[in-house]
Amino acid sequence: MDWYRQIAWSEQIESEFERRLARSRGQRSEYLRIQAVTLADQDLSDLAPVAIKLAKRQLELSATGISAAQMWATVAKGCVTLGQFDEAMDAYRHAVRLEGQTPNVRGHHYLDFAWHVVTNSVVALYPEVLAAIEQNLQQRDLIFPANQYRYFAALALIAADSGDRAKASTLAKNALASIETSQGPFWRLPLLGRVKSRADPIRTRLEQLAR
Repeated sequence: MDWYRQIAWSEQIESEFERRLARSRGQRSEYLRIQAVTLADQDLSDLAPVAIKLAKRQLELSATGISAAQMWATVAKGCVTLGQFDEAMDAYRHAVRLEGQTPNVRGHHYLDFAWHVVTNSVVALYPEVLAAIEQNLQQRDLIFPANQYRYFAALALIAADSGDRAKASTLAKNALASIETSQGPFWRLPLLGRVKSRADPIRTRLEQLAR
């Protein structure tokens, strides 16, 4: 395993990481980025603070670089894991804003933001979510079934909470259809971009709306 792709953290691992990082030339920002994302993706409360710390260190080196939006999204993900809702919302806003400034670097962070808002039923933020989608959506984002699912599901839940049951039903059917897609858009990587098929409260609600 690469020293900057650790999926656990300890004093020993941290010491070795810092030793190697100090010796790196020109790639320090990238090593911080990869390690921060890797730890955040574990969705563990003991690793989330480390992921947040590393992401913020990367941002200190490159506050507006091509990875800045991803780093703010990593901070947001860590905050979600820790149950820090307000901090997560602020970080997602940074990610969405920066992603809008680099349209050729697609991280789909506006969908992360939308998903977190609607799955927590924060109705007051629905207008902000819709604005973020309108400003950032590119049709190429929807080639991935997982993105289709989050996009249509978010809009379905917003429509339902706004009282438009007919619109919510149509959008929910579109979201559920993306789950049935057998593979992603790239035949060499058939699992890339697929929806993780599992029962959860959101899927159950979508099924109810689709009836």
